[in-house]
Amino acid sequence: LDVLSLHSIAVGVGTDGGDLDGEDVFSSTAPYMASVRGSRAFLLEPGRRLLLRTFDEARPKSLTVLLISSLKDMALFLRDNEAIFVDKVKEVVIMGGADVAARPRGLPGTPARH
Repeated sequence: LDVLSLHSIAVGVGTDGGDLDGEDVFSSTAPYMASVRGSRAFLLEPGRRLLLRTFDEARPKSLTVLLISSLKDMALFLRDNEAIFVDKVKEVVIMGGADVAARPRGLPGTPARH
């Protein structure tokens, strides 16, 4: 966002998304990401705090939640803040993808195509 001069857009630091190996395999593929050791990283707000602040400040049914990576952080927020989520969210947009080989047992056998 800094490269695009969009400095006013809040950015938070989320969880690892549930990585079981503790290995960051994403950062090296995203040269636009700020270094975790850089001075800018110290200015970033924890993601859960940013979510709560954003939801608290929003008007009813005014938020579009766009999920383009791990769903873990939003799932935890929804679990802990269901009433405010229902009150403030107009729509949820999820960028999908399916790893058929990694699908837990019990889920439908055909991944979504839309």
